[in-house]
Amino acid sequence: MKKIKLLTAICLMVSFTTIRANDFDKGGIIYDITSSTTLKAVGTSSDMGYIKIPDSIVYRDRTFRVTEIGREAFANLHSITRIKMPESVTKIGERPFGGGPNCTEVVLSSKLRELPEGCFTGFSSLKSIKLPDSLRVIGNNALSGCSGLTSITIPEGVTEIGPAAFKGCKGLTKLVLPANVEKIRYNAFEACEKLTSVTIQSTSVVIESEAFARCQLLKEVKLLGKVSGIGYKAFYNCKALEELTLPDGIMEIGSEVFYNCTNLRHINLPNSITTIGQGAFMNCENLEEVSLPLGIDIILMDLFNGCKKIQTLTVPENVNDIGGGAIAGCTSLKQLIMRPQDVIYITEDRFSEENYNNVELVIPAGMLQQYQEAEGWKNFKTISEQEVADRQITATLHVDPFGTVKVNGQVYESGSWAITLPVGKRVKFEIVPDETHLISRAEHQYYGGIDQFSEEVKGGALTIQKVSNGDSFRFFFENGHADIDILQTDKGKVTIHARKNQRYRYMVTPEEGWQINSITWNGEDMTDQMKTNAFIETPIVTANSILQVAVEKSSSAIASSSVSRLKVHAIGDCLYIENVDQGESVGIYGADGTLMKTLTGNGFTLSTTLKRGHVYIIQTKQKTVKILL
Repeated sequence: MKKIKLLTAICLMVSFTTIRANDFDKGGIIYDITSSTTLKAVGTSSDMGYIKIPDSIVYRDRTFRVTEIGREAFANLHSITRIKMPESVTKIGERPFGGGPNCTEVVLSSKLRELPEGCFTGFSSLKSIKLPDSLRVIGNNALSGCSGLTSITIPEGVTEIGPAAFKGCKGLTKLVLPANVEKIRYNAFEACEKLTSVTIQSTSVVIESEAFARCQLLKEVKLLGKVSGIGYKAFYNCKALEELTLPDGIMEIGSEVFYNCTNLRHINLPNSITTIGQGAFMNCENLEEVSLPLGIDIILMDLFNGCKKIQTLTVPENVNDIGGGAIAGCTSLKQLIMRPQDVIYITEDRFSEENYNNVELVIPAGMLQQYQEAEGWKNFKTISEQEVADRQITATLHVDPFGTVKVNGQVYESGSWAITLPVGKRVKFEIVPDETHLISRAEHQYYGGIDQFSEEVKGGALTIQKVSNGDSFRFFFENGHADIDILQTDKGKVTIHARKNQRYRYMVTPEEGWQINSITWNGEDMTDQMKTNAFIETPIVTANSILQVAVEKSSSAIASSSVSRLKVHAIGDCLYIENVDQGESVGIYGADGTLMKTLTGNGFTLSTTLKRGHVYIIQTKQKTVKILL
């Protein structure tokens, strides 16, 4: 009998955490000492329903704070009912809690930045949870299977909703995602069966594959900011979805993205879209109208397969291929309107007999014979011609901060925009910087190359003679002001905030008893431009600049060529002394008269480095020069 009891005890111990040398057990929770003042909860020594982690623990007469919950620390527990963690916890490892179907309450630390992978997976009895404002990432499967959750507030600072983070949260009815969310990862809200409304306020977000797939009651989706892309099957089988407006700026929507959205009646597709995946609207049997974006160049297979209520479809001018089954099952389709100026090469199997017999093919005027002779097109029983209005192409306009660009009567502020431009006509861009900036340059990127414009845009306008579909234009602005540092020994450093692209006049007045030795502009000698007590005119200011003045006086009444020729100037922290005679001694002194260096003339320009921000006195037998570095 004693042997059986011993074996049972051993088996129970094996199912819990093994205590290592640096671990200790307190209240059934095992802690690992991570520093001289901190602990990490790493496991349990016994089963427990209520996990209450203390803020601090005294161990061996020392006080430690619990700052972390380790990976799978409580994964061995079978029936958790409550979890309460202290404010001291800043990090949680992956899959920390197991056995959570009966857990009804979770209190999180307000200092967490990430809810890790599998944190509360399968906590089906949890009806609510307050996520801390400090949170930035909600990890993979963090709350998946929490079918009892009826609402959730995503904190403003969250930037990423991880893969399957809320998958199968069948009780959620409404969802608001704040402005900072940048990624809604794959399967993030898949199969949230009672979800009816989603509002995405993000300033820029990617919605990845199957993010809202199988949310069968989802009726309303509001995209209030910029969406850069929507992935594969992102809204697959959202049967209640009736209408959707995609914001301008989105470039791509994935394959089968709205597949089997059987109640979808209308969708707005902005011209910024250049790619629509195959089968994107397959089996949207109530879709009544759709305008394809001007920027797409291919209609992929099965795009509108099974869209029974579409009556008219216009193929944009830039499309050069149509995939098989693109309009299969469009039983109400009456007109297929072609805008391309060339006949698209296709084979007969691209369209069905039903299409050939029941759909009127409308083509640009003057192309009837070409279509009647072209494979795949000549089978249409009814082909009619139509005059086409001014053709349009889609381009992308990027406006950098600090200015606006006007084109076709529309003013565009900072950001990226999809714009429509006329084919075969010149396009004029009017560029206006704000009060503190100037036009820097512009770029025109096109297939096969890029043109850059600098001087051409200084006047505030740019005219492009020819544009093509998919071209990209970008306009740059730069700070319109520059600092001119004037360095004079008697006045110190004086900084003038100057407007770029201007010239400035400055009067140089040497201190009494001194005269000008040299004047330099960014190291370039300008002394000859200066007459005593006269103005000097700067070059055009294009960047921060330095105007430096060195002054001199004769040390004796002796006149010599060396007296008249000695010149001192500086570039940065390097001092240059020109026209020193061979073997002549030059002393460099501080403003207080302390000798700092002695140089000897060698027939060339002397140079030495000195600390900037100080006045220096350069002295020979005949001349004394002062300069501020």
